[in-house]
Parts: sequence; C-alpha cells; structure tokens
Amino acid sequence: MTSPVQLDFSETPLSEAVIGATCAIRNDFSAPSVQQQLADLVEEARAYVSSEQDADLQLEKLLELFYRQWGFGGAGGVYNLSDALWIDKVLKSRQGTAVSLGVILLHIAEELELPLMPVIFPTQLILRADWLDGEMWLINRLTVRRWIPIRWKCGCAATSARQPNFTMTILMARKP
Repeated sequence: MTSPVQLDFSETPLSEAVIGATCAIRNDFSAPSVQQQLADLVEEARAYVSSEQDADLQLEKLLELFYRQWGFGGAGGVYNLSDALWIDKVLKSRQGTAVSLGVILLHIAEELELPLMPVIFPTQLILRADWLDGEMWLINRLTVRRWIPIRWKCGCAATSARQPNFTMTILMARKP
C-alpha cells in the first residue's frame, strides 16, 4: 500500500484509494486487516460464481451472494454515520451507505474481472455494467429491505419482479 500522497487517484482502484485515504485519516485503521477481509470475500465469491460461464450470470450470482447470503445492506434505524462509511466497520457490520457498499462490491467485481464501474453522484453511488451485446445495467440500492429488479428497453414500459428478502434495482437499456 502506498501512502495517499503518492496515489494517483485517477489510476487507482477505488478500494485502494479509500484504504489509502482512511490510513491518512485514522491511526486505528488496519489496512492489512481490511485487505485480507476483502481478499477472503473475493475468494469466496470466485468459488460461488465460477459455475456460471457468462459474465452477466456471474454478476447476478455475485449480487445475490453480496446482498442476500452475506447480508450486506443499507444502514437503517439509528446508527453512527462513521460506522456506515468506514470500510473496516462496514466489513464487520455488513451495513453501510451506497458508497461504502459500492466500494466493497466494486473491489470484488474488479478482482473477478466483471465489467462493473462506479457512477458517482453527490451523496450517491450507482454501479454500471456494460455488456458486449450493447446492454447496460445500472444497479442502484433503493431501500434497506427490498430491491425491485426493473428491466427497461428503449421504447418499452418498465416491468418489475419482486423477490422476497432480495432487493436490487437493475435498469437495463440498449445503447442507441
């Protein structure tokens, strides 16, 4: 891990930039511990998604693993905001903000070579997957308890399907 002063944040994976910045801010932050926890999640995810050959099916399995089986989700109720932001705290509690959850999920997807990238808005982060067939998925966390998969195609009305205890929004659109 390089110091945050030496990082080129435009060329650095988001997780590494967050870890570097956190090291500069917090004396009690253990970068090696966080890196090991992330590596463990990557290996478990690799084993879980390896049964699928297509990247889009691997991404669907990763989302199921991340949100349903591992229980990552939005922090709810009364909580300490820093506990929902700091990556080490989120890895421990499995509860965070869209940004902190996105950093972890992006790290795993990058290691699995899945085409996921961040789309950053003020106070929000959504994830984007571009596929070779021109399809694009935008993945956005809407609520703590329920995600609603929505599929959009150009010129068509949105349809949704609800799955109990699994919440995710996937907006799919063909590029013009």
